[in-house]
Amino acid sequence: PNDLTPDWQSDLKQLKSFLDHKENNKIIGIGECGMDFYYEGYNFNRQRDGFRAQIEMALKYNLPLSIHTRVAPQETLKILEEYVQDNLTGVIHCFSEDWDFAQQVIAWGFVLGIGGIVTYPKNHALRQIMQTITLNDFVLETDSPYLPIQTMRGQTNYPAHIHDIALYISTLKNCTIEQVASATESNVKKIFQI
Repeated sequence: PNDLTPDWQSDLKQLKSFLDHKENNKIIGIGECGMDFYYEGYNFNRQRDGFRAQIEMALKYNLPLSIHTRVAPQETLKILEEYVQDNLTGVIHCFSEDWDFAQQVIAWGFVLGIGGIVTYPKNHALRQIMQTITLNDFVLETDSPYLPIQTMRGQTNYPAHIHDIALYISTLKNCTIEQVASATESNVKKIFQI
């Protein structure tokens, strides 16, 4: 969201030209888009308008979203609510919001993107959410090169570390890593229609 330029509408026109041939271009989703109020100096109107425009593109081209929300839960939900009746789907990327947010987006048909931050010692709330939701309610992600698991903090993260996240979640959910892998693979295929 903070990378939208003053000329973001022209950037989206170029993206639309790729989307007109989404199969040939192997486009399976739109994003990462959303709202981010973490850094001072963000442009609320630009973020809001850009988010809505990308949601409308996702609906037009029947694609899921990868949604970024950081220190903007209510604003993100408010905008998403405008479109939920249109069967909007996707992933809440790098999920770090609270239980109420999780319940709402899951009820709307989204899944949570869970990565290395679930292993961080102070992240009790996210671990509680993971113990409560079902295997159908999330996908695995690494946010590479950022946010590795706790034992690798300060190092570069890689997609290959997805196994470590799956293993950690299997202990949280008292199931096998194979069950986590199978369910999350199925979730990805369903959401991204692959």
